[in-house]
Amino acid sequence: MKKTPLKIFLRGFARTFIYISLFVALFSGSYMATKAYYNRTKDDLKNKSAADKQGILTEAQVDIVAHNLIFGVNNTTGAIKYMLLEIFHSDTYTLSYITIPVNSEITLSQDFYQKLYTVNPEIPQIIRLNEVHEYLDEDIRYDSVIQFLESALELDISYYTVMNTTDFKTLFKMKKGESYLIFKDSFKEQIREWSSEQDIIQYIKEQYSNSFTNISLKNKLLYTPALYKTKMENVSFYQMPGNESGDSFSLDVEKCNTLLADIKNGTEEEKIREDIGDYDVTSEGLAIKILNGSNIAGLAAAYQEKLVADGYNVIGLGNYNSGILTNTIIYVRDSQYGKDLLAYFKDASIEVSGGLPENVEIEIVLGTMDQLSGGN
Repeated sequence: MKKTPLKIFLRGFARTFIYISLFVALFSGSYMATKAYYNRTKDDLKNKSAADKQGILTEAQVDIVAHNLIFGVNNTTGAIKYMLLEIFHSDTYTLSYITIPVNSEITLSQDFYQKLYTVNPEIPQIIRLNEVHEYLDEDIRYDSVIQFLESALELDISYYTVMNTTDFKTLFKMKKGESYLIFKDSFKEQIREWSSEQDIIQYIKEQYSNSFTNISLKNKLLYTPALYKTKMENVSFYQMPGNESGDSFSLDVEKCNTLLADIKNGTEEEKIREDIGDYDVTSEGLAIKILNGSNIAGLAAAYQEKLVADGYNVIGLGNYNSGILTNTIIYVRDSQYGKDLLAYFKDASIEVSGGLPENVEIEIVLGTMDQLSGGN
């Protein structure tokens, strides 16, 4: 039968329609399969990221002997500028603060290094604490540092607190002549003004709103009654023992563990310092007498004012009657005393003396080299 033009057109149109339909079906199927693949891959990556963080993130604990790792962090760069381990005995009402040098160098365990390697392959296995921000995001940075320290030392950290450096420096300052942090005088005054548990609750709430921590406010407030019973004389300050080497600090693991164990066991401060060695008893609280051996009028009184302002206990002044000294001499009853006072003088020396007056533990004889500006 002869094909008419209409039949030829209809047959061609039908064939074209079938081809187009098949193409659309194949394209749609391919598109849906591709979309499903990418969605699954995206979910897999999300799950992988969550899996990577398993074993890195830590959980806060409420402990009778609580270990709070405090970070002072640069808000702009995220660099860790200060680190303090706060150890609070809520049963004996004692507080200890251990300064951890931020240039401390830590060797990561192989297992933990492999976990962090999946997060950032560029992270080194030997790392300084003040370099951690270059390799780890904030969401795992502080938990990672906790695990660094717990693997290096005999230590179980209860929770952590992150503060910006501005807020941190309203509470702490570096001890003059030493390498560890202590309370600022203004913060000590604030503590002395607390007259009720409600004052402490208010302080904790203010700090909580201005910092980042992994402990809940409810759990943090559980320490309030014990904090209220803690007296200033039961607060002590130390530095993690170790050695400086170039830009890095190497922790003395044995001495660090001795320090941590002594504090946990409630050992007296003087015995703790004796146990760890190298770290001398602060001269604050010791009875100091100042003698003027320079023949410069008013010099002893000027140093009395200076030392008292920094928290030292100067009980008396006098004149040195055995000539004029050039260099200041610090006479001490015990060889552990006086080393923190060296920072106040240009080229002073320390001598142990058995001839100090009964009520004097340190006697400073001023030399002409330590004349203060302004004539004193």
